[in-house]
Amino acid sequence: MKRIQKIQFAGWFWTIWGILAFTACQPSHTLIRLQLENGQPAEEITLMTKDSIYVQPLNAEHAVEFVLPGEFEPAYGAFFLRESHILLYIEPGKDFDVSAAFVDNKLVPAFSGEGAGKNQYLNDEALRYTPDFKADEATFLAALEKQLDSLYRYLDRQGFDSGFLQLEKKRLKYTLYKDLPGYPGNHIFATWSGDYKPTQAFYDALDNAFSEDESLLDMAVYQEFLNGYLAVKQTNYVDDIGQLEYTKNQLDYITRNFKNPKVISYLVHDMVYNYVEQFGIADLTELSPVYEAKVVDEKQRKEFEKLCAKWFRIEKGQPSPSFAFEDINGKIVQLSDLAGKYVYIDYWATWCGPCRREQPFLAELEKKYAGRNICFVSISCDEDKAAWAELVKKEKLGGIQLYEGVSPKDDHTFSFTYMVSAIPRFILLDKEGKIINANMSRPSDAATVELFDSLEGL
Repeated sequence: MKRIQKIQFAGWFWTIWGILAFTACQPSHTLIRLQLENGQPAEEITLMTKDSIYVQPLNAEHAVEFVLPGEFEPAYGAFFLRESHILLYIEPGKDFDVSAAFVDNKLVPAFSGEGAGKNQYLNDEALRYTPDFKADEATFLAALEKQLDSLYRYLDRQGFDSGFLQLEKKRLKYTLYKDLPGYPGNHIFATWSGDYKPTQAFYDALDNAFSEDESLLDMAVYQEFLNGYLAVKQTNYVDDIGQLEYTKNQLDYITRNFKNPKVISYLVHDMVYNYVEQFGIADLTELSPVYEAKVVDEKQRKEFEKLCAKWFRIEKGQPSPSFAFEDINGKIVQLSDLAGKYVYIDYWATWCGPCRREQPFLAELEKKYAGRNICFVSISCDEDKAAWAELVKKEKLGGIQLYEGVSPKDDHTFSFTYMVSAIPRFILLDKEGKIINANMSRPSDAATVELFDSLEGL
């Protein structure tokens, strides 16, 4: 009996010891510190990892500390600050410090700590490459091959583990070849040689660089290559069709030619999400069957459902969110001030070429419907308020000219609710402030006058 008890005790001892030893081997957290030599206290720093986004302000010592909890898969990440970023490789339990400074508007980092080696390598100037789009096609393709071989040899000399070497070689490949799909257009722009047509060698190089690799779907350079590759494959569909038909053609090409379910899921989600984000849910019935059939990632599906819910908030018949912006004379104008009139809203900026091209057509509408029961409201999102005011006064722009601005201190509820992601953007409201069309046709579009003339009581 006693012997059995001893054996049982020994079994429990080794079991508990094993659990404790295993637990001790698991990092409880990973610490990443950033010291920004010429940063400002309270300036926000964003750390993006494979699975999360962390945002923290610099403290009084111009530093910030991020604590990543628990176990996670080693992966690329990045610090984002101002218009710059620092590429990172984050491994569980391998802490590192980053000392960075802006030198000639360029962010220069230096690393220390256990995880410093790979991170210092990733930000090495030796990895930088600027493609020469002026070069002829053969020279451009040869330069990509030569540079990739050079980068591979440089990487091999670093002595990193095989897992990182394999992943990094893929990143290097697509860091270079992400520029290949755009070569024809960039070459024509750089050389003004409108007669250039890609040869079969270009398409062969593109196909050779292409792969369906689900392990790279979180990598921005791979995403950029995939989207560019798909655009090249759909070149024949670009002319003389609308954005909806173009998107449907892309979806058709993806479902017919791609094989990997996760790559297909990413691309279909990306195409449909971007379309709905820009144009709304009016065409959702034509796009949702493919989306429902091919998107397998639950995170992506929830993200898309959230986007659609935002558009349902601004679909026809819903009450419009309000606004209260300064006009050109400094007076606050609210949406409620325009009650009883139809309201045609133009989101624009002085620097926006398409916006400026619409203004003569907008002036024609203002003239055509002068004295009628409709207000024409232009809302500027210019960063430079003085430039906006000067242009409005100099060109004697009509209608109600309002300034929203871009400062975080400004109220952006109106534009955020309408998801204004591109300008110009036009919105039409009825006399009760309800939405007729959250993505209304432009002044230059004949459909605008046609709809105006159908409005009751205009």
